[in-house]
Amino acid sequence: MAYFRDGRQYVPLQYLKECDKPKLMIFGKHDEFTPINKVKDICKSVPYPKTVKVLNCGHEYWHSLRLLKKVNDIIGKFVDEYGL
Repeated sequence: MAYFRDGRQYVPLQYLKECDKPKLMIFGKHDEFTPINKVKDICKSVPYPKTVKVLNCGHEYWHSLRLLKKVNDIIGKFVDEYGL
């Protein structure tokens, strides 16, 4: 699939390490694609300003209306906090 091929081709972490803009990172605690230990390493290596939210879900949070609303609230608060 193109999604996975693109994921191997690009290295977004390097960009994030150099980015001084506000960053919002939302992860699922039970993500099947990115283990929580890797998530923790990524979050530690990315400089502030950053907001990190870990949800009690897998990769596809959008299958739950409750989680979808929660993510929308998180994004709204992030946008308001940084005046985006």
